[in-house]
Amino acid sequence: MRGLINYGTNCSLNSIVQCLYATPGLHNRLRNGRQGHLSYGSVALTLKCLLDDMALESQRPCDPNPLVNALNEHQGFQLFCVQEDADTVFRCILEALTNGPVKAIRGMWDFATEKCIRCTACHTTKVKREKSVTILVHLSNQHVNNLQGYLESYSQQKDIASAYNCDTCHAKAKAEITSKVLILPTNVCVVIQRVRNMGRNSACIVKTEELFTFPETLDLKCLAKESTEGAEHLYGLYGVVAHRGTHYDGHNTAYVWNNESSWYLADDTQLMACSWQDVQRTYVGGSALYHEVAYMLMYSALARGACYSV
Repeated sequence: MRGLINYGTNCSLNSIVQCLYATPGLHNRLRNGRQGHLSYGSVALTLKCLLDDMALESQRPCDPNPLVNALNEHQGFQLFCVQEDADTVFRCILEALTNGPVKAIRGMWDFATEKCIRCTACHTTKVKREKSVTILVHLSNQHVNNLQGYLESYSQQKDIASAYNCDTCHAKAKAEITSKVLILPTNVCVVIQRVRNMGRNSACIVKTEELFTFPETLDLKCLAKESTEGAEHLYGLYGVVAHRGTHYDGHNTAYVWNNESSWYLADDTQLMACSWQDVQRTYVGGSALYHEVAYMLMYSALARGACYSV
């Protein structure tokens, strides 16, 4: 295990890279892409080289700057002039891995959702299919404050669109919207949206640190369209990106399962062993360990490569 250098604003990248390092199968897929087939200076090659360095036994921290430069080149503008959100960094990396010999890597998180929209006027149903790489958790005063309960509640609810233009009856009516996941991916990234806009301008954006719990083992059977019994719906937690500070200024760290029956805390160049109880302290702000709160969770399917025994 090796730390990563922080040049001032790239703590979010460091936290994501630590989680990617711990993602089962990711490093092997990058290696199978073969360095000769990866474009020089590309995100894929610089990420592969960084993960290779992290696997070496050394006390020196690794340098993520080549990956930062590759992301800047891919995006066409300078990232990390200010601190970027970790979920933005995660999406940028996956988007950069959509082409070439490593394009299958994005599919490790890609899940297709079937959305059914039923017109309440003529009762016809329109089916749309969408893709995403994250599950968003919207916190509110009425929300269920645990991840398993939230997903089960979400899978049962019907959203109402008040101004739906029906293609069949051509009426402007209400519509009932339900959605199910067609195929569960190998890995799942959950983003807890802890930022709220309490007004009409940026000065009213606040970060909430209220309690939201998550388990080591998550059952996603409730989200799947074709639900069958079995362990293929069980996912093991292997990464948590936590944040301390305000929405405008703060610091990211990562809690990562090291596949050897233990957790560790990665804080840029600093690595330290910790426990599941330490991870649980990120359920809510103001906890004992660094006063940080979780807002990104990484799970991997246990049936397809368990992170740890349950």
